[in-house]
Parts: sequence; C-alpha cells; structure tokens
Amino acid sequence: METASVKSSNDNKDVDMIFDHRTSVLSGDADEVALTLSDVQMDELRIDGVTEGYETINLTSTGDANSLNTLTDEDIQTLNISGNQNLIIAGEKNVAGSLTMVDASTLEADLDFRITKGVINAAPDGTSSGDVAFTIKSGIGDDTIRVSDAVGATDVVEMGDGKDTLVVEAIDPTTNYTAEGTTITGVETVFVKCLIQTFLGFQDNWLNKLGIPWVGLEARIDWTQFISVI
Repeated sequence: METASVKSSNDNKDVDMIFDHRTSVLSGDADEVALTLSDVQMDELRIDGVTEGYETINLTSTGDANSLNTLTDEDIQTLNISGNQNLIIAGEKNVAGSLTMVDASTLEADLDFRITKGVINAAPDGTSSGDVAFTIKSGIGDDTIRVSDAVGATDVVEMGDGKDTLVVEAIDPTTNYTAEGTTITGVETVFVKCLIQTFLGFQDNWLNKLGIPWVGLEARIDWTQFISVI
C-alpha cells in the first residue's frame, strides 16, 4: 500500500481503525506510506502488520483539525508530518527502539505531540543496551512537545517559529529530564507537570534538572491536580 486516508471521524474514545497487512508485504527495510488525515478524531490508528511495519510514514493533516490518541506502527523509523490543519498525536505504540525521527518542520499549523514514555530512551531494535538518537522537529505553528523520558546528549528537540511549549511530564524526581548541553531549541515556554509527591521530591534542586536556560521564562505554581511550572 502506497497511500491511505482517513476522513470525518469524530469519536476519539471508541473509534479505532486498522490498516492490517500480511507480514510478507512489509518485510522490507524501506517501506513507506503516505497517510492523509482529514477531520479525524480517533482513539487508535494502526497501520502495520503486527510484527512488521512501515519504516516511513508521511502524514498529511488536512481538511480540519485532526487528533489521534494513539498511532501504532511496528518498525517505524521516520514520521514526517505536513499539511495545514492542527494535529494532536497523544501517543504511539510499538515504536520504541525503531522511531528516531519525527519531522513536522513543514507543518503549517499547530502540533501537539506526546512522545510516549520509553521511546526516547529505548535501546535500538536488535540490541539490549544503549538508547536511540531521537530527533523531533516542529514547524511554524504554536506547537507543544510532551516528553516523559530524559532528553539526552544524542537527542534533539528543535521547535520552529511560533509560541512553542516543551511539556516535561515529570514522573521520577531522580531523573534529569533535560541534561545540561542537550540540544533543545526554539522553546518559549517550559511546562513541568508532576504529582505533588513527585514535586516535593525535587525540593530545592529540581529546577536544575531541566538543564536549559530559564531566562525570560515566567514561573507559576498551580496547586490543582498537579504542580505546574511554566
């Protein structure tokens, strides 16, 4: 399959779509598909053969705003995102160890992308140690990138024009989520989300764990469901 499209789905709780494949169809190491979303709000979109998948997905967001709770593709290495409509991808499945590039630098709309925990720090497929060199790029919109793994020295978060936000979904107070020297660019706002118990675990040094400049950032503590620092 070279192209696939999904249109006019408005249930992001109960609707799933599966583009299933025979394993032999996707047995190569350079399989590629053009995926178009148009006015889609969906729980899970799966496009693979369970044990094999597309190494490259070229996703176009068009028609009207699009939202996926989960994008599933075994073996995906590169996700290219373009189009002119807002896009939310709230998580991914079966991508840890293979996914190394999310490139939305040509998207002409807002992107909200959550990198599922375990993806950034995954060992490369076929190995039992180390972690992948992961890169994510956003475009001209007011974009939000959400991470819950440590962004390391070989990882890149490159946000484009617009008022862009990096959300650190902090779970473990012992984790240095963005180490000093990490390549993180184009971020106007840093938003740290954690449970109150986790926040208290950071104590006095928790800001240092971000490792990126706080100059010009506005800090606010919001005592609601979680602690927020913007």
